[in-house]
Parts: sequence; structure tokens; C-alpha cells
Amino acid sequence: MVGKMYIKDILKPENVEIIESVTDWKDAIIKGTRKLIEGGFITHEYTEAIIANALKFNAYFVLCPGIALLHASSNDGVNETQLSLTYVKEPFRFEGKEEDVNLLIGMAASEGNDHMEAIKQIAIILSDNENMKKALNPQTAEELYDLFTSIDIL
Repeated sequence: MVGKMYIKDILKPENVEIIESVTDWKDAIIKGTRKLIEGGFITHEYTEAIIANALKFNAYFVLCPGIALLHASSNDGVNETQLSLTYVKEPFRFEGKEEDVNLLIGMAASEGNDHMEAIKQIAIILSDNENMKKALNPQTAEELYDLFTSIDIL
């Protein structure tokens, strides 16, 4: 797909889940990319690249308290552009970070900058305090999916 990609175009309901906990930050990355692997959107190499980048550059992908945008280079095993959302009920921390994280946004971008529109939409959604509260305390995976896909942003 070339051109602007909106969240609703690259987030499937089956790629949204709520889990109880993770054992550590590496487990968080593995679980945060699991749905993308299961769907064939990325390979295990992509997950390994995110872990390697975190070790090399610190957890640069922690956007703000509560939220991390897991991503690596498209050359590291991306088959198709897609998003995933994994909410971890028990907060955890990435090594070297002081912020607790609950929401992992997995982003696999296959080519160029066509996914940038989705990133802008994520930023707009999370800049609203009410949306941020909902994102960090979802009751169901469906509720989380709806939050990210039902908002029309042009």
C-alpha cells in the first residue's frame, strides 16, 4: 500500500490484546510484537532488532509515561505495514528508564514514509487527556481498538 496510511487501515482487531504481565522489558518487546509475527507482518528478526536497538540506544521508543512505540528498520524483517496494541496490566520499566509502561504500540512499516500519517494520528489521539486515560486503563481489547480506530483525524 502506497500513500497515506491511517490507523484504521493498518490495525486489525486481532492485533490488539490485554495481558496480565511481562517478566522484564525484553519479554515486553517479545509479547508486544507477538501478534505481528503471528499475522505474518514481521519476522522474529524484527523483534530481535528492537531488543538490540534498546540495548544500543536505550529505550528511545518510550514516548511518555505509560506508552512505548516498538519499532525498528523496515530492513529488519518487515513483510507488511501493520500496527499492534498490547496493554500490560502490571506496569513495567525498560532498562535505564524511570517511566512505568503499560501500553506497547508495535509498528511495522514496510516502505518509505507512508506510515507517518498513522504516527501523527497516534500523537493526536494521545495528546488528549481523556484518550490518554482510556489508553492507559482499557477494560477490553475491543475498547482499546475502538479508541485508536474510531476517531476521525484528517
